Amino acid sequence: MNNTELLQFLENLPNERTRQYELGATKFVMANGSPELELLLLEIVDGVYPSGIAYNAFYCLNIYYRHVKDYHKLNRLIDDNAMRFELHLTFDHLRALFYIESDGFYSYSDLLKTTYKDSCLFSDNAGFVHLFADVFASVYEKGGLSDAEAFVNDWYDQALDAVNRAIDLDPTYAKYYCTKARILSIRHNYSQALDNINRAISYENSSRSDYALRIATFLYHKAMIASAEKFHGIQEGLKQLEALIPQTQATTSSEPAELLPYNGTEPYLFVSYAHKDDQQVFQLLRQLSDKGVRLWFDRKGIPSSVDFTEFIAQRILDCS
Repeated sequence: MNNTELLQFLENLPNERTRQYELGATKFVMANGSPELELLLLEIVDGVYPSGIAYNAFYCLNIYYRHVKDYHKLNRLIDDNAMRFELHLTFDHLRALFYIESDGFYSYSDLLKTTYKDSCLFSDNAGFVHLFADVFASVYEKGGLSDAEAFVNDWYDQALDAVNRAIDLDPTYAKYYCTKARILSIRHNYSQALDNINRAISYENSSRSDYALRIATFLYHKAMIASAEKFHGIQEGLKQLEALIPQTQATTSSEPAELLPYNGTEPYLFVSYAHKDDQQVFQLLRQLSDKGVRLWFDRKGIPSSVDFTEFIAQRILDCS
């Protein structure tokens, strides 16, 4: 591709606020992406060209750098052109995509508010509507929230509504179903979540150059949801078990001498605890043991001749 052909393509892109603009630019970059195209686009961004054409080149460069995962160049591209292009309708959208995909630092609150505002302003554009839902799921998955429950209560319904609207606008776009699955799993709707992940896998376009990578991403989220479902089941089981144990007076001994870890072949519970909580923990373990529950914990349970981490890992794998 030469400079003249590229300029013609950039000049003829659809209106910036439409979904066709994003899809057209993405399809073009996926088909023609190369270091040579990168140089041509950079020349147009930095050259003396009409603002609309220069921004379209900037937009295509964003897609290219995200595709090759060169987030250092992408960060520099966005920072160098922020003042020049920040009034364009899609600039905040590009910046939000960079923050999410690069796993870079950003303000959770600001990014959510910006993408939510855009999802309302561009309610007929599936890409804008979906990005807000994707940001919500990504922020939750990153952890570190001071109050995760309040965060979910504040944003969950809007995020689920957004991803459903994106699916209504583009029912065969696979990634939207993956995002919906991630959101559903936050409130333990695991069956529906896994159904949506499977739909994402079946809908993905096998002719895409990044098909294998996208399928790998879906399979990763599928594994995470399945793990979350299992962990949630364990938590619920422990709550039921604790409800069966009567509360007793605290004893003066933090660890009864006769309470030892189980080392047989029958089913047992693996106990994970912080040593600063010894007194409270061993009261509970004493009560469980008295009811016939087999327990393994790391006090006096690890022979000195074995590798500590491997021994612990095997005990976790073998527990019931």
